[in-house]
Amino acid sequence: ISFLVLAVFLPASAQTDSASVAKVLSMVDGYVLAIEGESLDQKALETDFLISTCTEDDLRKAVALKLFDHYCDSKLMGEEAVAIHIFDNWFADGKVPMRDEVELLNARIFADFNRNSLLGMPAPVLEMTGMEGEPVTVPGANGRQSVLYFYDAECPKCRLESIMLRTWLEEQERPLDFYAIYLGTD
Repeated sequence: ISFLVLAVFLPASAQTDSASVAKVLSMVDGYVLAIEGESLDQKALETDFLISTCTEDDLRKAVALKLFDHYCDSKLMGEEAVAIHIFDNWFADGKVPMRDEVELLNARIFADFNRNSLLGMPAPVLEMTGMEGEPVTVPGANGRQSVLYFYDAECPKCRLESIMLRTWLEEQERPLDFYAIYLGTD
């Protein structure tokens, strides 16, 4: 998909009416769908291009919000990274205003919370207490992958999944650290 495709339909007029904004937003929906298979980095570049192409403030705001909302609510794993990119590059410093201050605060909370769990990022360290009262830190110092299994002994689905999990673990050829975390008590 060429950048020129979208540049053709972005109005260059000094004023943008609601009908033309709605038309552009509809085209943005199609564009986002067309780049669905691209990498997250490419999607971030595309969103920057789309937003920067809008020279009129109202249209830029509408396009930026449309893209931010799309990537916040995306069903595709990892696309929250694009929403965080949009927040960091357009909303955080006020280049483009959010709808209101409450929404800006919510967007900041979304970005800060999700920034720690983006694909490819190391998980934050989790410190727990073992069955004998000893400290347990995940991930361990050995650098192996860790599997965290949260369960409750009274949960019928947990019991079934525990049986299936044992089979899955036995089939694994790579070294894993497995942590079963019981939720029935503190």
